[in-house]
Amino acid sequence: MKRLALVGIDIIHKFIYPGFINGFDRQAMERDGEWMADLFRGQPSTSLNDEVRVVAIASPDRETARRIAGATHIDTVVDRIDDLPGDLDGALVMERQGSRHLELAQRFLEAGQYVFFDKPVVESRREWDTIKAMARRSGSRVFGGSALRYSPQVARVRTALAERPAVSLVVTGPGPWYEYACHTVELLELFHGPAVQGVVGVGENRAGVAVIRWVGGAEGTVQWGNYRGEFRIDAYDREDTGHRAWIINDARAYYQGLAQAMVDGVLGKLDPDWEAIDAVVGVLDDVGRSLSLT
Repeated sequence: MKRLALVGIDIIHKFIYPGFINGFDRQAMERDGEWMADLFRGQPSTSLNDEVRVVAIASPDRETARRIAGATHIDTVVDRIDDLPGDLDGALVMERQGSRHLELAQRFLEAGQYVFFDKPVVESRREWDTIKAMARRSGSRVFGGSALRYSPQVARVRTALAERPAVSLVVTGPGPWYEYACHTVELLELFHGPAVQGVVGVGENRAGVAVIRWVGGAEGTVQWGNYRGEFRIDAYDREDTGHRAWIINDARAYYQGLAQAMVDGVLGKLDPDWEAIDAVVGVLDDVGRSLSLT
């Protein structure tokens, strides 16, 4: 069995991924699971695959870690990564702040183990280049990014755009640049590929607009800020009805899809896509450095 740790200081998606991977306790999830409990109501409480299990949490937020452990059948809770068991196979870095990810993952990268980074993978090319260099030396398998990549609704949008290409795309989502616009940037990478030519951003970390151009001429616009808690895709083309729009809100499906991808990754059934992460991190870095941090 592959044994994983969940690590973070400000843990994001607290109950979601260990709940899908390990299975969950219905009563504890309902009591402690916050808004995430809704994802598990009426769902099977068993693990995705008995060959993979989250067995430990390392976080200084001991109270949150204990609630996660109680709801998702995790045996060990410690304050520090150094106190984790020595027989682990890798880690899920579930930290809200991407700027902390490299430090939290270092032990596992150096040991050549599996590492998954929740979004954003990191906030700068420098940190990502360091992670790749460590992984190449040690053989660590590195994954990460947005759960929207696993949305069935997004898959249908990809099919529609393949059948009727757009001249430009606008993707809109809630929240600040690094923490949430990483989702919409990754959507555009999914539609147009990793060959980004250039990007310009205007605004602040909390709200703004960025325009991205790809090699070959494709264009996309990202809007982030105080929008509804869902994601919207607008496609524009030269047809008579030249505007199409989709709402992406199938959260249970895309979270479970990403949890399955984590399992497949640690079992060697899925390969990392470093080119996609290169492109997303590059856009986050280029735009982020031009924004006010308010």
